[in-house]
Amino acid sequence: MEQPTPNNVYQQNQAIARDERMAECISDTLLNLGFRPTLKGFVYLKEAIFLYYKKSIVSSIFSDIYSIIAEKYHVTVMSIDRSIKKSIDDAWYNRGMNPEHELFECPCIRVDVAPTNSTFIAMLAEILKYRVI
Repeated sequence: MEQPTPNNVYQQNQAIARDERMAECISDTLLNLGFRPTLKGFVYLKEAIFLYYKKSIVSSIFSDIYSIIAEKYHVTVMSIDRSIKKSIDDAWYNRGMNPEHELFECPCIRVDVAPTNSTFIAMLAEILKYRVI
């Protein structure tokens, strides 16, 4: 078995630190946008955004992500989908999203209509990816 080089260890530590910063950034951003951490969808949404950020693949990514989360929490994929949608709708319509947030700079996001789960996850992951780097 090969001994890890100092450079490899350094790169692994950098990747771990970047992942921790990303997880913290996701939580902070969702809270700032008005998401309630008491909803199951908040936890699932955090996981989905993080997994999207980690996977960096497009084809059938959401079914893969939802399956991973469903397996982790011992629920169905439909339950994950519904909980995330409920959380997005709650923040969008009941809690008053901040229209000044950089999320709304994207032309596919409108203040008056809640985005689909996949659009919201992808856009937030992409925005945060550049904030964390």
